[in-house]
Amino acid sequence: MVPIQHEGLTLYPLTQYVIAKHPDLDPWRRDELVRHRGRGWINLDGKQEAPRLIRNVCLPTDSLYYWDGPWSALSGSKGIAVVRDGRVVEMFTTWVS
Repeated sequence: MVPIQHEGLTLYPLTQYVIAKHPDLDPWRRDELVRHRGRGWINLDGKQEAPRLIRNVCLPTDSLYYWDGPWSALSGSKGIAVVRDGRVVEMFTTWVS
């Protein structure tokens, strides 16, 4: 797997080595933290929606990628992307500065 360019971000394959070095990029740990906190999001109609979970999007044949930055003086983000057939299906932010 090679890096993917998507919306100005460089996405890299999410491997066990990366997860061991950066536990916040563990997709299943991220889902458990989101579920435990019970926070969802508010849609455009002002209604509470359930939290978005990676496990609800990811199919067995999908690949997981991650991004880490770009970081600047005021902003940056880190997260996990679900990639299906070479295309990004969904992105999940794990850290925003």
